[in-house]
Amino acid sequence: MSTFSSSSRCSKRIFVSSTNKVKVQSALHAFQQKYSDIDWIAEGVSEAASEVADQPMNEETYQGCKNRAKNVLNYLIRMDFQWDVIVSIENGIFGEVPPNDQEIQPVRLLMTDEEGKGLAGMVGDTVMSKYYDTCVIKVISHTEDIRLSGTEGVPVAELIVESTERVYVNPRYVQESLESKQTKTCGSMIEKDLGIAAGTWHERFYPGRSRYEIMRDTVNSII
Repeated sequence: MSTFSSSSRCSKRIFVSSTNKVKVQSALHAFQQKYSDIDWIAEGVSEAASEVADQPMNEETYQGCKNRAKNVLNYLIRMDFQWDVIVSIENGIFGEVPPNDQEIQPVRLLMTDEEGKGLAGMVGDTVMSKYYDTCVIKVISHTEDIRLSGTEGVPVAELIVESTERVYVNPRYVQESLESKQTKTCGSMIEKDLGIAAGTWHERFYPGRSRYEIMRDTVNSII
């Protein structure tokens, strides 16, 4: 378990469905910004399996996020840990994913310029895509002090949302992931092709925006 604290005195605890430093700190800093009068400590939980494919697609991404939250909660109950907030994060591919035996037909990009700039793995080319990567985040509040903004402003104890920020992915990566039965992730293939470090491909296609900022702001949109 990894721990990141906002001060030496902590009054509320966040548990995140990953020990990844970026994910843990993005959750911590979102709560620090929104509730600056509270001292926070954020801890990453390794026992938070998604129970879906390595490369989740569409609804599977939401299910993976829910499963991670459930497994964090089960871990906290089993360990008899006191907790205030759970933050679950899952990245996935969205789009009209066809069966494995059906060839993917690219269509016009929905959120890039006419040259297709920003298309992951094919920057500057004119390849078109309807497949995009984004994150889904679920927050569960266990304290009356933190109430989430549900529909029509009604406070709720838990909420799951999809980030509005997207990276469109070259269809060939989606095809290859499907052929591998979703054991190969699009991100890992992009990083291999571009010769960049693992976990850095998002930043290559979000000018001026880091993965940390995207996740932090998505958590902020919930709380």
